[in-house]
Amino acid sequence: MRQVTIGIVSYNHRDTISQAIRSVAGQTFCDFLLVVWDNASSDDTREVIQREPAVREFIASERNVGFCHAHNEIIRLFPSEYYFCLNPDVVLHEKYLQLVLEKAEHVHSAGSLSGRLYRFGPSNERVIDTVGHKMSYGLRCANIGSGSKDFHDFDEEEDRFGLCAAATIYTRRAIEALSTSGGFFDERYFAYWDDVDVDWRLICEGFRAVYVPEALAYHLRGSVAKSSDFVRDLGERNRYVFIRKYRPQFLSLRIFFFYYSEELYVLIKCLWSSAARRSLRAKLEASKIEIPLYTRKPNRAFLRPPYFYLHRREAKRAAKILAYLCVLAVTLLLLL
Repeated sequence: MRQVTIGIVSYNHRDTISQAIRSVAGQTFCDFLLVVWDNASSDDTREVIQREPAVREFIASERNVGFCHAHNEIIRLFPSEYYFCLNPDVVLHEKYLQLVLEKAEHVHSAGSLSGRLYRFGPSNERVIDTVGHKMSYGLRCANIGSGSKDFHDFDEEEDRFGLCAAATIYTRRAIEALSTSGGFFDERYFAYWDDVDVDWRLICEGFRAVYVPEALAYHLRGSVAKSSDFVRDLGERNRYVFIRKYRPQFLSLRIFFFYYSEELYVLIKCLWSSAARRSLRAKLEASKIEIPLYTRKPNRAFLRPPYFYLHRREAKRAAKILAYLCVLAVTLLLLL
């Protein structure tokens, strides 16, 4: 069995795919197979890929089967000790693979490992893109450090709630423990929140998500679809799929309070906000999907900081809901 399979799934990424592939070709670690799957791109992404000699296996799908199914097929067809899930808009430093794999060999409880990802901000300045995932008490996932210029705040190796699948290595032990008949990634997500789903299952199975600060990469965020209504709606729908799947495991008073405060706030906001109504429609769509409950439970330590945190916006909304309820209660008392 080869040591590493690198899987890239593309969809209309002609502007960034060459940079991603060439950064893989320039790695100091060389024992890998690079597989690129194209999800029926409508631009000339396929032609660009086929001009890159580093691509050893190229799969051209006749339709867009989504991020999850494509990666599941690559994992199934090309087994290895480690699977490197790489986005087509990520450019790696030449030692990225070497540094992450060295850490993986020494941390036997690791299920996923990833480095420090940068991006370029609005003024073309370098900022943090992600150094891992964290989950709010309102059950919204965020990228740690996103937009920060304080790079030294993230110099320490740490365990995370999870890691962004833009440039994450998953171990064979983790893949075998999490895989079902449908594969490693849950294909009900299609794309977005799929890596958060893996994060949570890794926690429940006792694996660690390890942040390796010395491993550097740039996330160009070059997808033409990244800001579309479809992507936003799919992300919101998938958040509710995630919550339905794991709801019994979030038995924490803080999670209960802030999650349902947020839900009530959005429900009230539907009276005047089209965005809130779209969020409600996404929730209704998620409710139609058949989702068996996941029964494995995590250590309750993972329901607290640093894995979970209180988002400022959720705190403000919870305060507003409490104020509304107090006003309602006083009004009712006066009327009675």
